[in-house]
Amino acid sequence: MPKPTSDPDCHGKGIPEHLHRLDRAPDPDFSGSELLFRRFTLGNEAMKAVIGFNRMSFNREKHGHGPDDALWNCEEGGRYDGCGVVELPVAALNLKWKHPTEQNTVYYLRPEHAPTNCNYPHTEVVVYKEENGEVSPQNEIKPTSVKARIREDLGKHLRVALPFERQGARLPL
Repeated sequence: MPKPTSDPDCHGKGIPEHLHRLDRAPDPDFSGSELLFRRFTLGNEAMKAVIGFNRMSFNREKHGHGPDDALWNCEEGGRYDGCGVVELPVAALNLKWKHPTEQNTVYYLRPEHAPTNCNYPHTEVVVYKEENGEVSPQNEIKPTSVKARIREDLGKHLRVALPFERQGARLPL
C-alpha cells in the first residue's frame, strides 16, 4: 500500500500538501545558512513586536517552499491577511548574551524543529539560560537590557522577505 501524500484534515483546510506532516519525524539538523521565516503584522513591525522570547514560531526553509508558507493558517485553514514575513539565518542564533550583573549567567537561542500536523516546517526558537553550568529553557529574559541586546544583534540579520516590494529591508528597533 503506497504512503499517503496528503492529510485529509490539512487538505480540508486548504493547506498545501508539502506542509502536511504525515509520518515525517522532526529533523534536528540545522545548517547555519538555512533561513527561518516568521510572520508579522504589517504596520506593527518594530523588533519588539516581531521578536518575542516565548518559543518564537518560525518555518524552516529546508522543509518548505519559501517565505510564503509562513502565511498559511495551519490550525484553522486559509491564510493570514495583512501580514508580512521576515527571514533570519540560523547562524544569527549562534551567539550568547551575558547577564549584566550575574556572573556565569548567559542566554542563548536555539532552533528546535517542532512540526505540527499541517505545518511540517514549524520550528520554535527557544531561549535558554545557562547559569553556573546549569541550562534551562526560559519564557522570560531578565533584565530587559539583555532582551534589547538580543533584538539589536538579531536585527543585523533579520530582513523582510515579504511583501516583495520591501524585500531585504530591515525592521526598526
